[in-house]
Amino acid sequence: MSKQPSLPDNLSRRCPRLGSDVVFEYCLKHAAEKDPCFKICDCWWERFDVVEYLNQTLGPETVKRLQDSKPPPKVTSLLDLIKQAQDRCGIEPSENKKPDSDP
Repeated sequence: MSKQPSLPDNLSRRCPRLGSDVVFEYCLKHAAEKDPCFKICDCWWERFDVVEYLNQTLGPETVKRLQDSKPPPKVTSLLDLIKQAQDRCGIEPSENKKPDSDP
């Protein structure tokens, strides 16, 4: 049985998607998807051998999928964020609302 590599301690960097600092563990367990962020290899390769770490912890198939993945289209991402915000606030989507009539 091979030894599991330890998680890099105290590594943080600016996330190009969020615009703020995040720790490696956040990228590894990417919030909504519960999978690593699709940009994890792009973001961390300069700090440590992230591909080797992911190969040992997640397996080569997962790493290949991450490296081959493409980000969702920007419009799709924005619409998804708008829907999440509406759901949190209890707002019905605008297509279900009737426009106010002007007198």
